Amino acid sequence: MRPIHLRMGRAALGWTVRELAEKAGVNKNTVSRYESGRQIVSDALMRLEQTLTAEGVVFLENESEFGLAVRIVRRKVEPTFRKDRSATKRKH
Repeated sequence: MRPIHLRMGRAALGWTVRELAEKAGVNKNTVSRYESGRQIVSDALMRLEQTLTAEGVVFLENESEFGLAVRIVRRKVEPTFRKDRSATKRKH
């Protein structure tokens, strides 16, 4: 994940630097430092990447004529409660 990917992924989710930092369990200065192109420890980078990918962010290296990009992949959400239809059928 490149610094531009981090900025684009965070923006696509509508998260602030502070929100991403809290969700990833890193300091907000770490997020800002990486977004500006400076080095951060690999554990922090891994946490940031995992946090974004868990939300459906996909990092693209060369998306046709647009170059570097991110895409949000929405996962299909299964309903938490399914009503058993056989229990609601009337007996004739």
